[in-house]
Amino acid sequence: MPEWVEPTRFVILCLGRTGSTHLQSMLDFHSQARCHAEIFGQGKPPTFAASEDADPKRFLDRMLTATDQRAIGFKLPLESVRLTPDAGRLVREDNAMAAIRLSRRNRLAQIVSRQMLTATGVSQSIFGNYGETTVRLEPRGCLAALDRIEVDEAALDELCLDHPTFRIDYEELGEEERLIELQRFLGLEPEPLRSWYERLRTRSLAETVSNWDEVVRALRGTPHERFLTEAAP
Repeated sequence: MPEWVEPTRFVILCLGRTGSTHLQSMLDFHSQARCHAEIFGQGKPPTFAASEDADPKRFLDRMLTATDQRAIGFKLPLESVRLTPDAGRLVREDNAMAAIRLSRRNRLAQIVSRQMLTATGVSQSIFGNYGETTVRLEPRGCLAALDRIEVDEAALDELCLDHPTFRIDYEELGEEERLIELQRFLGLEPEPLRSWYERLRTRSLAETVSNWDEVVRALRGTPHERFLTEAAP
């Protein structure tokens, strides 16, 4: 029989609307991996809030107890850390836990995604699509939101200090080579990965934001100007 190997425990550290559900689904598709969703959030069980565990460490250890998996982990958005601060503490204290730092390169697209969710109620492609919905961004509020994302990203970076860390962007989730690198980082033999989810926004930012010209004027000359150009939706 092959020698038993301690599975890799991992966490996906991210903000909302960065493709984390898509990535979680792909990793969970791997034959030797198990990736839980937001177990410290308020979604569908299994979650700490819905469990009978009073101790978050006991709950996490139970969720990350592998049977025949080579890697087992969960998704931890910053919103879940704020909801259950002990979750962040447990990650911070477990330096052997591998961290996948997922970000979205185009932060303006991230804000638009949040607004589209609010406007349509569609969070993932299995629930519908955006159709021809447009959103309006208040320029000063948009600039403030972009600044907050920078602060929140720094908080996630601090959380994974001293952890083995793999950084990947939303925009790279369709790149086979990057997904192979990620699987190897987790100690997995690379396999083709599949997801239940597809990209929701199919139109450009300029077509999606009804007051695009106003947003362009607001971002010109700021550190956020780079987000006005995107290679793809």
